[in-house]
Amino acid sequence: MSQLLDNEKRRITEETLTQFARAVAQSKLDLLALLRDIKVAGARIYGIGAPSRASTLINYVGLDNGILNCVLEIKGSYKIGKYIPGTIIPVAEEERLFLDQPEYALLLSWHIADELIPKLTSRGFKGRYIVPLPTPRVQLLSNGTYSVMVTTAGAGYSACGPLAVTRWREDVTRDHWGSFYYLRDVRSGAVWSAGFQPTAAQAGSYEVSFSEDKAESWRQDAGIVTHTEIIVSPEDDAEVRRISLTNQSSRTREIELTSYMEVVLAAQAADVAHPAFSNLFVETEFIASENS
Repeated sequence: MSQLLDNEKRRITEETLTQFARAVAQSKLDLLALLRDIKVAGARIYGIGAPSRASTLINYVGLDNGILNCVLEIKGSYKIGKYIPGTIIPVAEEERLFLDQPEYALLLSWHIADELIPKLTSRGFKGRYIVPLPTPRVQLLSNGTYSVMVTTAGAGYSACGPLAVTRWREDVTRDHWGSFYYLRDVRSGAVWSAGFQPTAAQAGSYEVSFSEDKAESWRQDAGIVTHTEIIVSPEDDAEVRRISLTNQSSRTREIELTSYMEVVLAAQAADVAHPAFSNLFVETEFIASENS
């Protein structure tokens, strides 16, 4: 118990709590910005989940009936026909989700999103889902020796056996270590990243898919769709990352793509203890014959 308390004292500092508070505030702003953009585009958003649980998030974020068309409740509930406390957002019967087919469903029971999504889809809902407080998830790809860990935010690490290939630190608050790809619109100067991290730029849409053999993400920024695919070779100790850009706007676009990672090539524990020392022994070389 004393060891657990010591670990807690080291981890829960004033800086950690400040970062957590900023992350909570940022998640509120990100959700509100996303919902407003959806409404500006003319789409409908129905809330799914228990109105009593939903009222806390709805009032904290500052949602009203101009953003959230209604919140749905199971048939027979006495709450149907009333309003979410503190708002004039109506509570309606759940069947409306399948009859009206809104473009988006906001999962206000986010803690059971994994159970709700397949259930609602099997019952006929064809729209898209928004999880307001998504649980961070990771994908681990490996051939037994070479491994890549990727989070839903696009962070993570690469390792080969006992050696860390890229620098990574455990940080559940920011999740901002990994191999990243920056994109810049040359004309407008807008900058974003292939994943949510490290720029944390708000995308028009952002989706992540983890399967047994690869990790994928899609995001849309001002008419540019960025599709990222990550795999680990089953035969060689190597990883492959492919980024595909699709221009869905009505004009020609020039996009710069820049990759960034901090190479380690040492044991993780050694890098944590002396990161500057590890940097002294890392060199890069361009092989013209291989164009790499």
